[in-house]
Amino acid sequence: MFKFDFNKKEITMSIILALVFSVLLGIYLSIVENSHLFYQIDGIEYLKILLGVISLKQVVVFFIVLFIIFSILTNAKLRENILEFIFKYRILLAGLLFIVCVIVEIHGSSIGVINFAGESHKPLLGSLRWTKTDEYAINTMFAFSQYFNGFGYFSEIIRAFPTDVFAIGELPILDLVVLFKPFQWGYLLFSQGRGLAFCWMGRLISLFIISFEFGLLLTKKNRILSLAYTVLLTLSPLIQWWFGVNGLIEMFVFGQLAILILDKYMNILSYKKRFLCILGLIFSLGAFTLTLYPAWEVSLGYVFLAIAIWIAYRNWNNFQKSKIDVLYGVIFLVLYGLCMYYAISKSSQAINTLSNTIYPGLRLSTGGANFYWLSGDPYLCFDYMRNLFEPLKPTQIISRISMSYCISFFPLGLILFAIVQFVQKKKDILLYLLIAVYIFLLSFYLFTFPEAYAKITLLGKTQPSRLFAIITFIDLLILIRSMSIMDRINFDKINKKLPLIISVDLVGVMLILASIHFGERFYSLPIIIIAFIIFTLSFYFILKSGDNRKAKIGFLCCVLIISIPAGGLVNPVEVGSDYFFDNPPLVKIVSIVEKNPNATWIVDGDIVQPSALTSVGAHTLNSVNPYPNFNMWSILDPDNQSSDIYNRYALIHVDLINDTPTTYNCGDDQYSINKSDQVNLFLNLNDLEKLNISYIVSSNDLEQFTSNNITFTRIYEFNSLRIYEINYR
Repeated sequence: MFKFDFNKKEITMSIILALVFSVLLGIYLSIVENSHLFYQIDGIEYLKILLGVISLKQVVVFFIVLFIIFSILTNAKLRENILEFIFKYRILLAGLLFIVCVIVEIHGSSIGVINFAGESHKPLLGSLRWTKTDEYAINTMFAFSQYFNGFGYFSEIIRAFPTDVFAIGELPILDLVVLFKPFQWGYLLFSQGRGLAFCWMGRLISLFIISFEFGLLLTKKNRILSLAYTVLLTLSPLIQWWFGVNGLIEMFVFGQLAILILDKYMNILSYKKRFLCILGLIFSLGAFTLTLYPAWEVSLGYVFLAIAIWIAYRNWNNFQKSKIDVLYGVIFLVLYGLCMYYAISKSSQAINTLSNTIYPGLRLSTGGANFYWLSGDPYLCFDYMRNLFEPLKPTQIISRISMSYCISFFPLGLILFAIVQFVQKKKDILLYLLIAVYIFLLSFYLFTFPEAYAKITLLGKTQPSRLFAIITFIDLLILIRSMSIMDRINFDKINKKLPLIISVDLVGVMLILASIHFGERFYSLPIIIIAFIIFTLSFYFILKSGDNRKAKIGFLCCVLIISIPAGGLVNPVEVGSDYFFDNPPLVKIVSIVEKNPNATWIVDGDIVQPSALTSVGAHTLNSVNPYPNFNMWSILDPDNQSSDIYNRYALIHVDLINDTPTTYNCGDDQYSINKSDQVNLFLNLNDLEKLNISYIVSSNDLEQFTSNNITFTRIYEFNSLRIYEINYR
């Protein structure tokens, strides 16, 4: 039972803190939501715009919430009781939060970017991220399409040709393999809005809870450092900018979960519980494996393997072993092997096709410098501080999502490791293993290796930017582990101001190097000043930590100040999906699909994302092709002269033409690749019948092309969007 005995000093402090932070949060949110208005504006004009867009209602809500939080934190007894209550019932509370979010349909998808009606959509909080096309324009649209496919293993809605939806990503399927896709279960049980909320909030809450448990293991049950680790990972730019794409969240969730289950297995005596752990390992490792994205999986696999070796080492002497454990090991290998064989063999044809595409299947990295991906660029090690400001930037100057990674406070992790190892003479197997993997991956990132080495180590399947992101994750692990085992450094014997001097020098040098290398576009003077203050404080508390609880609390506060803006508002806070499905053109497409469900559609030009049509069941030929539709290309290129162009994961951009043929020779400018995953198709109108196209969404006047052979009938128009029905004679 909690006692609410506040004094005037505590109440006053709570009011002041709540007022200050609610105003700051309101200002920050206003800039995030209206970043385009502040671009290249300063001085009085900046202040005028800010006063015009800041929401008093939001500030009041923030004040109420923050006042409650600070009231708890400033009252020692109440703080201790409530924090202990939250810690004790953390899993139950997380489950209740998840249920509420699913019922209310809270999610962070940017599907509001896809607006057929041409009207702007404003999320509940935050800003829509049009750069995250893989999330809102592909994965989410394909997940919605499964409602019109009976959640089948194969779909003719995507590519307008039978497509293996298991092999292409995180989609809901009514099949045994869905057991390894738990965040997709919501789509099978609920409507689109709640299914999307289940997927988003399930990932977010699971990652937070499992990362905290993993942090307790990593830090010898230090709650402060565990929470700091959890926040730094869950709200990292790496996680938030890549949220819902390529199974990244699943890899972190189930990789950490597998480690926790392995540790549990080796510390319990009951063989009934150990058998449950075996089932848990099959589930978690299966879910990790079946993300089927080696660019992340390989490097993360090495990290979790190193940690698993440490778990086995630390528990081996106390591990009560018997012949039953051997039997359980055999059961694990057999069941895991059978599950993986079932999933992979059923999708063998699609996986084989994917593996033999020019991009990404035959892509092989041999490490070292790469100009496009900035691989081998040592300055990236100093570049994490600008992630603090990326959500504030308008879309015209935002950096590539590929450059998002963990904020690891480099190089302090390595410095603390050196102090623990060489000054305090502590031997820690986990740190040795992490350093070994760190050097192993960093070497491949910096230097070029023979192809045989890349294939044997599987690092050839990684990408430079993906690899560097995992290197920053290892940096974070090294930092948190070192902080948890390091004794307090007695700077009084040397110089009391030494931690501050080191912090100022390190942060200053890093910001200077990064700003010179990356330029004013990413490091303007205000960014440098703010980053310098925040990260200097962070470095100072890290150096003062050891067994200093106050310094660790200071570090946690800095982590919150950094992580909330850097990752907390990368994705919008949205409610439901009705605003998407209520778009008038989409409502019309639904009515057409109901009458003619098997008709083939294409989108001409840039009027709308082609994959958006799949969300309501329209069989869309030029929706994103996760692997090549050779049936279509064999019609357009019967001699297979240019398979190197279309044999890839492809965003197919169609432009209808009337004066030149669709067929082409290699090097002809009728087909061109703007980037590794895009194909521009200039399709002659007379070839539409060959592809059995029934409907076209376009902004162009196609009725003028009606001839004796083909008729274009405009059946709908909304603003600049037109839908044509095609009749062939």
